[in-house]
Amino acid sequence: MALNGKTMQRWQLYKSENVALTNEFTAYESIFKDIRDYLAPRTARFNGDLVNDPRRQDGKIINSQPRFAVRTLASGMQSGVTSPMRPWFKLGTPDPDLQKFQPVKEWLYIVEMLIREVLGRSNVYDRLKSLYGTTGTYGTGAFFVDEDDDDIMRAYDFPIGTFRMATSHSNRCTKLFRDVSFTTLQMVEKFGDKVPDICKRMYDNGNYYDRYPVVHIVEPNAQYIEGSALSARKKFASVWFDPTQTEDASILKYSGYDYNPMMGVRWDLLGEDTYGIGCGELSLGDNKQIQLMEKRKLQGIDKNVNPAMVADASLRNQRTSILPGDTTYVNGLIATGNQGYRPAYQVNPYINELREEIGNVAARIDEAFYKNLFMTVIELGDQPNITATQINALREEKLLMLGPVLERLNDELLDPMIDAIFFMLQSRGMLPPAPKEIQGSPLRVEYISVLAQAQKAMGIGNIERYIGFVMNISAIDPQARFKLNALEAVDAYADAVAVPPKLVNSNEMVADMASNEKQQQQMAQMAAMAPGLAGAAKDVAEAGNVAAQTGGMSPEQIQQVMSAMGADTGATP
Repeated sequence: MALNGKTMQRWQLYKSENVALTNEFTAYESIFKDIRDYLAPRTARFNGDLVNDPRRQDGKIINSQPRFAVRTLASGMQSGVTSPMRPWFKLGTPDPDLQKFQPVKEWLYIVEMLIREVLGRSNVYDRLKSLYGTTGTYGTGAFFVDEDDDDIMRAYDFPIGTFRMATSHSNRCTKLFRDVSFTTLQMVEKFGDKVPDICKRMYDNGNYYDRYPVVHIVEPNAQYIEGSALSARKKFASVWFDPTQTEDASILKYSGYDYNPMMGVRWDLLGEDTYGIGCGELSLGDNKQIQLMEKRKLQGIDKNVNPAMVADASLRNQRTSILPGDTTYVNGLIATGNQGYRPAYQVNPYINELREEIGNVAARIDEAFYKNLFMTVIELGDQPNITATQINALREEKLLMLGPVLERLNDELLDPMIDAIFFMLQSRGMLPPAPKEIQGSPLRVEYISVLAQAQKAMGIGNIERYIGFVMNISAIDPQARFKLNALEAVDAYADAVAVPPKLVNSNEMVADMASNEKQQQQMAQMAAMAPGLAGAAKDVAEAGNVAAQTGGMSPEQIQQVMSAMGADTGATP
């Protein structure tokens, strides 16, 4: 859609879109609020919620099991998908033969190391953990990467309720509207003289930390011109506008990006819905139930430990007590045989049964958040070189269920993030020159995290089983060994377990090394035969029958061969 005066003023279009997307999000708001209240307090912010709100927000939570489940999911995804302790991606080319070319392999590996260095220096791992918690719990998360003068890249994730998304026909996030609350000081620092008059007055009055709402929009730029140096003609537009204003001045800043800085991430998705379905919604009924049951259990215990009491009317004006070891005096109690001070009723709250059922509900919550899988992942995630046996220890059925989530994360989060970092490095001239064989060719990203490798473990197992089968059947028919392409098997296994390319020699290097080894073996054999050959050569030379006995070699030639092998022929030239 063209943004020009013939259709609609730019600020009017942004304001209209913001209202439309806010209305769409409002339909999901009630369920998101329930998830926040029963699972993850202080992880969402809706209209009216304050920034830096110190008030307790966990009033509906008695049993903390849901909160622990959210924490485990976030940590498990961090360790299993993007662990800072081990490589979790590698670069390749669409052409598998080109990828085997040693200069290409080494260049790709150097670029990988540079990208990992940027990731390690930035705050991205801290923000990714938060994003995984938000996305896994609410079903939807938003991520943003921007260039940084100190660390090359800076990452941001946003609480649910502070952003709205729009998607394309392919159901990918193409527009991100997010609410930002800046202090007056931050407004002046970022926008200068473009700030609204009310901000100028607040600043002049010294109200530096009063907050003012603005909206940040990132979307594909309808005025994009390839190769243009103008920020307003970049591939993606970045617009800051004031939703309280109703004129052109409402646009505070207009700039752009040459790469896609925004990522809208969904855990699970129904059809063409904009917002996803997460573990929090899946387990919401159990989360409400466990809080109610915990409350009933505590009420039952409380009634047993501190029951309501009844007493004779004669005790109304007397001192009474239910403290341990204390005494309440009642007239005529022994004579009448009546108990003057006793519990109002007997309670049998079935505490053990309640505890058992609470445990069942907690197990269902853990199941919804993949706790068994992620606890194994967290244990393996800090190990830089996990084995196939350890990977196989992961529960395969859980991996199959998590597979679509991982694929969506790759497509909606990790691919665009690595593309953005690659562009940042390239624009700063920090990448080495690419081999001419791949210049202008696209690169391919392959993920080799703990979870990705666990999904590949079945493929690795197939290689191992095939090699074992061939070796076994070769004992019956030796020709069977010729069916195995050993060098290709080694390459396939190395790719599957993400071995650094410098540890795997190319086929050309292997051929050269095999040829050298064969020559060395031949020389060793000739050296072992040298004493006998020397005696035979001496006898032949003395007999003068060199040509007939040596296949045409003269005594001088035989002596040269023996000398080259370090043998003393004893012949005199």
